[in-house]
Amino acid sequence: MTKTTRLIAAIIGDAARHIDEETSRKLFWTVNKRILACMLGTYFCQSLDKGTLGFASIMNIQNDAHLVGQQYSWLGTILYMGVLVVVACSAAATNFAGLMTCRFLLGIFESCVQPVFIIMTSMWYTKREQAVLTSLWYCMTGVQLMVGGIIAWGVSDYTNAVIFPWQLLFLVLGLATCAWAVFLGWWLPDSPMLEAVTDPVVWCYVMLQLTSTLIIGGLGVFSNLIIASFGFTYLQTQLLNIAQGVVTIIVMVGSASLATWTKQTAWVMHAWTVPAILGTAIIYTIPPNESNRVGLLIAFYCTQFYLAEGNLIFSLISRNIAGQTKKSTTLAIAFVAWAARNMAAPQIFQQSDAPRYQKGFTAHFCLYVLFNLFLVVLRLLLVRRNQAKRFAHAGLAANETGGDLAEETGDEKIRHEHAFEDLTDKENLDFRYDV
Repeated sequence: MTKTTRLIAAIIGDAARHIDEETSRKLFWTVNKRILACMLGTYFCQSLDKGTLGFASIMNIQNDAHLVGQQYSWLGTILYMGVLVVVACSAAATNFAGLMTCRFLLGIFESCVQPVFIIMTSMWYTKREQAVLTSLWYCMTGVQLMVGGIIAWGVSDYTNAVIFPWQLLFLVLGLATCAWAVFLGWWLPDSPMLEAVTDPVVWCYVMLQLTSTLIIGGLGVFSNLIIASFGFTYLQTQLLNIAQGVVTIIVMVGSASLATWTKQTAWVMHAWTVPAILGTAIIYTIPPNESNRVGLLIAFYCTQFYLAEGNLIFSLISRNIAGQTKKSTTLAIAFVAWAARNMAAPQIFQQSDAPRYQKGFTAHFCLYVLFNLFLVVLRLLLVRRNQAKRFAHAGLAANETGGDLAEETGDEKIRHEHAFEDLTDKENLDFRYDV
């Protein structure tokens, strides 16, 4: 047991203590003011910093920085290389080598954000709250599209020959992130490996990360180029980021809300792949022209449903992995997988395949199929484990007297006797997996 866990256990005693709904609600909003606000702001800045390349893609960065062939794709890849081994500095870059260096450094400094946020979410919120809370900070990806699109549109009017407009964009957003970091340092409060490596459920999460991130990462880097290929102007494409951001937020919050309401996260994840598959099919089969560009734009927005898979995967890890050592190990494995796949994702779209990128979308079709297959396997494993735990729990209940606190789940009552013991999800008989 950690020092904090021992302190909490000493306060409440050996017996579980009931916390009424009103106290729980007050605690929830108190935590939100201090923790959630920091997570939302930080993830927004992180997403905005990463998204600068997408905004700059139609601000003539390829010509200004003399990018040729696959060099633009490598700028998407190098970010996540930095994760595995500082956006304001990008304003000093005027060529491929400088941009590669800055993107690499950005990846290094942002690498801790998602693992830390998943741990913080599991520490400060109940299992029921975690799906929505994870989606809230994850949907900052959509907010940054809205805000970043407006900022990018604003700086595009800058015509001073000292620096290019996209360099000014990097400078403004980078300095804003630095200012937020100072505030965060002042406001934010301080605060079994082998089983993780051998657990097939953990590797299902890894494969879901692989098959989802390879699509999400590529769409993130190339979204503006794809939209522009439909026939929209530079200004229209930048402003359409606002609508794309709204769609992203609705999709992410909607998926989390539906998963919470139905208590069927896996089925929601299956359902959210359908619009993405249909949208991809439309873009793949219909050549763009003046009369159908709005329809193709709507089809592209349908592919944004797939973005919700990322936050739902993280919420499943947060809710279904117990034990500090196992959770830390699982997060490390999952995040390495996330970074490696993001590193490879931009390479799916080849310059030789522009502007329709049909080969890249063909790869996306294959990934959609694999994602759903791994999701089926994961759900079967979790359902079987829950059934085994219920059977074992029923056997013990027949020989023991009831406790003074129980949570009714279906036809069983779960006692929280091991709430402050550092048991893994497989070791704790009271633990139930959310599917």
